[in-house]
Amino acid sequence: MKSIPRIVWVVPALLLLIAVWRLPYGYYTFTRIVTCAVAVLIAVAGTQERPVVQTWSFFLLAVAVLFNPFVPIHFNRAT
Repeated sequence: MKSIPRIVWVVPALLLLIAVWRLPYGYYTFTRIVTCAVAVLIAVAGTQERPVVQTWSFFLLAVAVLFNPFVPIHFNRAT
């Protein structure tokens, strides 16, 4: 996990924090793309670093599925 810069971890978190405000739909699509890509990147990097798949890798892959931009899972604002 040391091969992944800290900014890669911080950017999706900041985008998701900003997403609580009312913004144009394009922002949410952009956030989905970034979050999905970073979750897959970190999960793959983690499994390549350690061949044994760990629990957090499954969690990150679940996040990638949830935030995937191709087959969106729509949430209401309360969620």
